[in-house]
Amino acid sequence: MARIVIDCRLWGIKHTGLGRYTENLVTQILKKDHVNEYILLTRTQDTALISKTFPNVKVIEAEARHYTIKEQLLLPVILFRLKPDLVHIPHFNIPVAWPGKIVVTIHDLITHKFHGINQTTLQPYVYWPKYAVHRLVFWLSIWRASKIIVPTNWAKRELVNAYGVTPGKVLVTPEAVSPIYFANAKGENIPRKFGLQEQYLVYTGNIYEHKNLKRLVMAVVSTDTKLLIVCSRSVFLERFENEIKKLGASHLVTFLGNVTDAHLRDLYRGSLALVTPSLSEGFGLTGLEAMGAGTIVLSSSASCLPEVYKNFAIYFDPLDIKDIAQKIRIAMTMPEKTRRTMISQGVKYAGGFSWEETAKRTLKIYEKALRS
Repeated sequence: MARIVIDCRLWGIKHTGLGRYTENLVTQILKKDHVNEYILLTRTQDTALISKTFPNVKVIEAEARHYTIKEQLLLPVILFRLKPDLVHIPHFNIPVAWPGKIVVTIHDLITHKFHGINQTTLQPYVYWPKYAVHRLVFWLSIWRASKIIVPTNWAKRELVNAYGVTPGKVLVTPEAVSPIYFANAKGENIPRKFGLQEQYLVYTGNIYEHKNLKRLVMAVVSTDTKLLIVCSRSVFLERFENEIKKLGASHLVTFLGNVTDAHLRDLYRGSLALVTPSLSEGFGLTGLEAMGAGTIVLSSSASCLPEVYKNFAIYFDPLDIKDIAQKIRIAMTMPEKTRRTMISQGVKYAGGFSWEETAKRTLKIYEKALRS
């Protein structure tokens, strides 16, 4: 029996894709593995909920924000006390001073391509030293890890090419869709609750530069289509709201903030389509969730997205506003029979991704790391 520590400080939908990954993966691992001992490290705000969810698992509070000096000081102290056989860090920010075996999940290399003072609220004299440390920790995580988990072959190729990592050290484990997205909705009409009385598009995610939302909004203006943006409030959102005003799109764009998975499912299901205009992704989970919920997906043809969505999405050039608008018009005018067929195929395809399978693959990676 091995003692395995998993860093769960990014937990739940409030942490977007990283939080979903951690929560769903850990849930399935604890369901499947009754041999090894697991210890979960949590933030204060999540400790009670995680302890209640997994009453037979040891939960230890590690109150330190990611990417901070406190994180690098506190985590090694906790780990030296626990003496685990293996530590899984579901993001690149490993505790550098911990000398033991580590499995790290690298979701993407987006910060390598998109960085600079327009990507932060920090002053340049703070941002650039912090970014340098970020790249150093990223580099250390690559070389210190016994095994590296990535969600797509695209991400694996990028990592191998950028860092010269041995391909056998990098293992692909796709992410998956939570069962709630396939469930039939009951009760209130969620789109109507949010005042959506006509056809609308949905975008889910953050507002960073690589998400390419300005071009999406410009395409929405040219097609006179409603766009619903589901994301948390931030300085970046406030900046983007000003951009929308300049584009004359305020009457077309609605911001909802964070919603529950059940509400998001119903918003997807009532939509014309989910639009993913991103210039770079590591996986693209929102598209699979939208397929599972029962809507069509209009997707950028960039990075890993065609690998993940295959021929179950309608693709556009993310740098071409006219092409984005054209694909929106295709969704708007698609014959109902064609739409039903595409939705049915998408639901079936998305159902082929399961967190149970992701957990099974991850447990095999743990075994390899423990033997290495």
